[in-house]
Amino acid sequence: MAQRYGGKIVTNGLVLCLDAHDAKSYAGEPANNLNSDTNDYTGTSYAYQGEWTSSPTRLAKSYDSTIKTPIGTGATLIQESGTAGYHHLSRMGGSETGNHTISFYFKPVTNDISDLRICMLGDGSTYIKFDFTQSTPTVTQGGSALSGKLAMLEALNDGWYFCAGDFNGRSGGWVGCVGYSPQSSYTGTSGNKKAYICGLNYNNLAYAVPSFDRSATDGWVDRSGNSNSGTLVNGTNTGVSHYRDGQVIMPVSNSYLEFDGSDDYISIADDTTLDITGDMTISCWVSLNSSQNGLLCLLVNKRDNSDTTSPYYMFFEDRNGENKFAVLLGGGGSNYNLVGSNNNFDGVYGKWDHVCFTVSGTTTSLYVNGTLDTTGTVTGTRQTNNVPLRLGGSYTNGSVNYMMSGKMANVLIYNKALTATEVLSNYNTVKPRFGL
Repeated sequence: MAQRYGGKIVTNGLVLCLDAHDAKSYAGEPANNLNSDTNDYTGTSYAYQGEWTSSPTRLAKSYDSTIKTPIGTGATLIQESGTAGYHHLSRMGGSETGNHTISFYFKPVTNDISDLRICMLGDGSTYIKFDFTQSTPTVTQGGSALSGKLAMLEALNDGWYFCAGDFNGRSGGWVGCVGYSPQSSYTGTSGNKKAYICGLNYNNLAYAVPSFDRSATDGWVDRSGNSNSGTLVNGTNTGVSHYRDGQVIMPVSNSYLEFDGSDDYISIADDTTLDITGDMTISCWVSLNSSQNGLLCLLVNKRDNSDTTSPYYMFFEDRNGENKFAVLLGGGGSNYNLVGSNNNFDGVYGKWDHVCFTVSGTTTSLYVNGTLDTTGTVTGTRQTNNVPLRLGGSYTNGSVNYMMSGKMANVLIYNKALTATEVLSNYNTVKPRFGL
């Protein structure tokens, strides 16, 4: 599982892991949109087809093998040298037309970098410009070859940024380059505009626009290793454009699947790993819309027509103004319904909440946003069934619709009970995605 933000998800005991931030959790990624012709530039040369022999780069470059980056350790340190000339890293591509992609990771060291560009040499009007002197760095585009295409600047951890852009190449000129104001010759000041750069990728595949677009269309892939992948039913999808950045989906805040509250859900085939009658944990990140379509909306469930033979289901109850997250465990002849306190939902819709339920022996615990909400005791003998595990609903009782209206970002099931410390760790690992 790819993680961008602090800490890691607990993996011991995982039987299901669906994460909308993990690029490998998207079954629908088109095979012809993979970076099969990508070059990962390392060291200090960054030369795909060589530097300009008649006017070589005037950037000073050195390699730091110790600095930690979003993709590993080691990056090139670039800065102005004080020599007149063009301040670019390299030229990429030849006389090629059609869509192209350049992307890289960038970390400013000094605060004077106002004109970092992805551009075409010899075509001064066509560029993607990144300005890091602003309190919130900006990205702008210029030129008809960039119209309607992706220009992306995404803040990461520890001062790093992910920069990317699509543009058309042009006949008779190089497709693109990266550098400081590289479309004109100038004299820089030695030591100015200092920054780290790594993972510079050039791709000459002709992508659709934008070339980084990814969406879950064919399924949600289980990353636990148990092949408990989900089928997307009735149009469940990401709902917004996503961009692949290495092993993760960006922008981070848009890493979710969306449910319409009418007929969208995800179905996961019945499997023995999901029929848990011992210690277990269910964890789910959801953002609910204010209107839910029944007595409750099912979040994670293996419910059939009898609650006594439904191993478990997690839901949100909105009837009579109760507004509760809850879990029901089915037991032969009797069942234990843990509804939690009346205070576990703050009444604010459209925000992200983390709900986690554990069973340890006969003790049940419900956590909301990393905090213990309610404990209880298991009664009866817990049962299993052969119905699929479903996310977002797919259960009706007469005219009552139990479908979820909202978003889901992360679903985890364990065959062990997470400790309070582990629940909090999982919560703290994921919450920065949503600005929490």
